[in-house]
Order: sequence, then structure tokens, then C-alpha cells
Amino acid sequence: MHTYPIFIESTPLDSAVAALYAGMAPRRPQKSSRTKKGRVSKTPPKLAYVKPPMDVTERDDTYLAHIAIPGVANKDDITVEYHQESNTVVISGSLPTLAGQREGDKCHIKELPSGNFRRVIDLPKHEDIDTSNISADYEHGILSLTIPKVPVRQPETVHKIKIRG
Repeated sequence: MHTYPIFIESTPLDSAVAALYAGMAPRRPQKSSRTKKGRVSKTPPKLAYVKPPMDVTERDDTYLAHIAIPGVANKDDITVEYHQESNTVVISGSLPTLAGQREGDKCHIKELPSGNFRRVIDLPKHEDIDTSNISADYEHGILSLTIPKVPVRQPETVHKIKIRG
């Protein structure tokens, strides 16, 4: 087998991009590839979800999340759900395969993710979320979520007493 220099060339930018998108590599499911009879299956297990990189930040009154999902052309191909019982936000959808790639092509380098993606944001269990004001924007391959908290009412420290009589 010959290794051609064009396929092993690396630059500092390659390393930076690889580090940035390391979290987007498809994950294998936790299932064993053994068959019921104990033999190893000849077909590898299917890849699980792509895990796009994200940042989640907390402010006094809100959570902000930014998820990198480049390549999704239509915002309707992205689903964002808030699950009140588990206090989680679930982001899912599908990253398209690039145009021009066909079945049977020999791929020498495959770093661009494609397939179904899914991310779950676990919010603190005690935190009340203002579900009617959760918002999402998708621009330039970045999904931005604003998840506002329910304002905490401060107890009154002075109580005025009415005088009867």
C-alpha cells in the first residue's frame, strides 16, 4: 500500500479545525457487535448521532446556547424541544452529505460530519424556565438559543400593617 503525501499533509490550521470539530465525530453505539451465537458480526454497527460542538452559558436571568451545525440549509430541518419533566432542551436534525458524493466513491479523508445529529442540554432540576419565551435563531451554521429563567420574586422585607378603628 502506498501513502501519498497529499493525503498526509497537515498544517497548523488543520490541527485547529480538527480540535474545533472533534466533538462532531460520529459516535458508535454502546452495543456489542457480537451476534446471538457469540460470533463477531461481519457488518459493523451503525453509527449513532453526530454530536455537534456547543457552548452553554448562564446569566442571572437566562441560559444561552450556541450549537455549530453547518451545512443545514433550511431551519425547518432542525428540531428544538423543551422537556419540562426532565428540564432539558433537545436539539436534533440531520447534516446533509455534500453534493457530488456518491455511493461507491473511495473517500481518502472524511472529516466533514453528515447524518443525524442530537444534543441535549441538561438544565438544573431546581431551575424554573420561562417556556413561553424560549427563542432560537439559525444563522451562518450556528443555532443560537435563549432560554430565559422565571424571575425569582423577592420576598418583601417590610410589611405595612393596617390600623383598624
